Amino acid sequence: MNFEREYELLAEKFLNDEISLEEHVEEYNRLVETESCQVDYIGWRPHEHI
Repeated sequence: MNFEREYELLAEKFLNDEISLEEHVEEYNRLVETESCQVDYIGWRPHEHI
């Protein structure tokens, strides 16, 4: 899935009044959640901030 394009399409729909603010927020949050689930966490290690 090309998330960058999905975000652009979502913004276009909102700017063209095709969807409401609430629909935009819900869809945006769904995209963020979907994108975050596809991140590869291999190699991640806990660390301390100095």
